[in-house]
Amino acid sequence: MFNFTQHELLKNYIIGLNKGYATALVVVGQAGIGKTETTLTTLKELNLRPEVNYHYQGGYTTPVELFLLLDRVEHLQTPKILILDDCEDILNNPKALGLLREALWEVANARRVYWNSGTYKIKDKTILFTGRIILLLNKVDKKNPLISALLDRSLFYEMKLNKSEIVALFRKRIKEDFKDVPYLQKVKLVDMLTQINPERLSLRILAQAINLWRLNPNHYKQLLTEIIK
Repeated sequence: MFNFTQHELLKNYIIGLNKGYATALVVVGQAGIGKTETTLTTLKELNLRPEVNYHYQGGYTTPVELFLLLDRVEHLQTPKILILDDCEDILNNPKALGLLREALWEVANARRVYWNSGTYKIKDKTILFTGRIILLLNKVDKKNPLISALLDRSLFYEMKLNKSEIVALFRKRIKEDFKDVPYLQKVKLVDMLTQINPERLSLRILAQAINLWRLNPNHYKQLLTEIIK
């Protein structure tokens, strides 16, 4: 029986979203394990283009900005995907969470998103939303009934990479990237990183290690030891 890797599973969920098998995909996992990269790479492989077929939004977003983003995405070409990355604040805001709920499930065979407060930024107070949404999160409060209702209406995937899976990801990455660094040197850096707390292992710390070697190939060990101890 063939077993998908965590990233291959994520890729398949995105393909399913693109085909219309769901209106939303919620992905939760620690920072730096490739959620964003896998998402954007998969969309590229599907020949989907930014600001044509999808829009990527990272970080904090207010309810007003979220409503405007939904309207912006609705005017894109199919499949009209909105990617919200590192957007935990949205799920902590009842108004923003309400907008997401309206955008994701149908009432009378349509997904209508309403804005009922006054603001000069919003001209059209109603959006008939036909797009899809991907939420990339580091954590989520599944005990919150409002968030739980959102997850129930989405594909929900929790990425949990153990130490060996992350190290395997490192070894795959150094074969493909960082071409200016000798391969054997990259192997030494990965070996150093395997000694740290597994909770700190991520693609981001691998990139930091590579950059420290670039900065000072003669003293990178001391530089790296100080940031990983």
